[in-house]
Amino acid sequence: MDLKKVYNAAIISLVIQFALLVTLESSSMRAVIFFNNPNQLAYFSLSMITLVVLLSFSLRLSIFQHFFPYIIVFPLIFMSGSRGAFFAIVFLLISHYLLVKFSWKKVIILLFTSGFIYTLITFRNYIFMISPELFNIYNRLFMKYDRDDILLSDRGYSRIIENSEFWIFGAGEGYSNRLNYSLELHSLFGTIFFSYGIIGAVVFLLSFVRISFMMKSHLILLGGIAIYNISHNGIRSTLVWIIISFILVAYKKERK
Repeated sequence: MDLKKVYNAAIISLVIQFALLVTLESSSMRAVIFFNNPNQLAYFSLSMITLVVLLSFSLRLSIFQHFFPYIIVFPLIFMSGSRGAFFAIVFLLISHYLLVKFSWKKVIILLFTSGFIYTLITFRNYIFMISPELFNIYNRLFMKYDRDDILLSDRGYSRIIENSEFWIFGAGEGYSNRLNYSLELHSLFGTIFFSYGIIGAVVFLLSFVRISFMMKSHLILLGGIAIYNISHNGIRSTLVWIIISFILVAYKKERK
């Protein structure tokens, strides 16, 4: 596998999405481009930057090549208005930053940068003066929720508690109407547990034990995707399985 070609292809793909974001007019508040919905754009961008970051370590690229892709991806995720993807990429960036070459100087710079960003966020009225569209996305990302149960009910976690009879073997996936739910459970981890029960969840987790031993400290770079999938079911995304395949190939090669 020519990892350099994979890296270049991933960068080109992100550049194309960024160009489309800039040139295409959106009919909705949240950017969609040619995806079916904003969350697909956000998850695609998050998955691609995760793949690029992993490739950066395997190819031992320069610091510029490590962090330049974030300049392309941040606008894509921000304009998609996806809360899960936004906080996921922030986590990925921090983890990536600390892993490149850890030092307390970096930690101090990171803390000062975080404080500066927080200060900017508090002056949200100025954002409205710049662009009402950006202001609307800002409100979606950073303002408090109106409902206390948004995680449990809106994402579907409550069905796990309401249907304890499925905890062992699971309820199976798909056709939510049979259980009087109109939408699927919006969580990868919740779906695995609810659909396949404790037995299926354990088997799923065990399959990643090998990956964790292979990646060691780099395992934290998958934290962004994990955070996103707390409130979204991204297991059907092809890119996620491509990332897993890359890990199995690249990190196994490094160990030899």
